Amino acid sequence: TNSEQYNFEGRGWGHGIGLSQYGAKQMAEEGYTYDEILKHYYTGVTIK
Repeated sequence: TNSEQYNFEGRGWGHGIGLSQYGAKQMAEEGYTYDEILKHYYTGVTIK
């Protein structure tokens, strides 16, 4: 198994790549769970 771990942290207005805070907020308001939102923006990852 691969034991590498990553921690992503962001600040500011963004660069147009990755998770959209407004899009994530809208998805949450529509009832999506946090893991569904993360998987929407970060495809091909495993969330533990």
